[in-house]
Amino acid sequence: MHAESSSSPNANTVYLESIQERGRGRAECLLQFSDEASFCIPTDYALTLGLAEGDSFTEEEREVLRYNAELLAAYRKGLDLAARSEHCGAALQRKLEQRGFSAKVAAVTVERLTSEGAVDDRRFAEMWAADRLRRRPASRNYILAELRSRGVNGVDADAALNQLTDTDPALLDQACLRAASKLMGRYTQEQSLIQALLKRGFSLAEIRASLDELSQND
Repeated sequence: MHAESSSSPNANTVYLESIQERGRGRAECLLQFSDEASFCIPTDYALTLGLAEGDSFTEEEREVLRYNAELLAAYRKGLDLAARSEHCGAALQRKLEQRGFSAKVAAVTVERLTSEGAVDDRRFAEMWAADRLRRRPASRNYILAELRSRGVNGVDADAALNQLTDTDPALLDQACLRAASKLMGRYTQEQSLIQALLKRGFSLAEIRASLDELSQND
């Protein structure tokens, strides 16, 4: 994506003055232009384009170069983040933006990773909910609300919990009982325990039934 050097320059033309490899393993190139603008692109992308000092660009061509370079860098970072841990799309987009990528590039990157299967909101929701229910049991509606707050849409969140109900029914069916058991040591007063369980979304009827069952097992 570069124009050839021209003998009839115009005000809209800039020239590539230097290409400097940098970074660990020289993974990127710093491009410096005749108007003192500069930005980095991946080295292999520069090689693919066959960039050379003296190449001329219109401002529009340079912007396309910069945008495509940012897309490639964001895609690589997104793949790296997705490989380290499961993400929902909204969380991955936030992380990319925090690392300096534009909102547009981050959104396009997440869309690509989603289409390739590296990001899957329903898969994330199921894994996150299962872990959450094991560590800190809460009601179905409470878990749904937490997933929504993380950017998972209602359809994917609900489908994930339905799948958990099929594969491990006790996670949700016995959530109140397990929460009460975990919290009994922290709250010695029954009313305080009930309030803590209510905050996790359980109904009073569920709480009473769970406390009765625990008392019978003592």
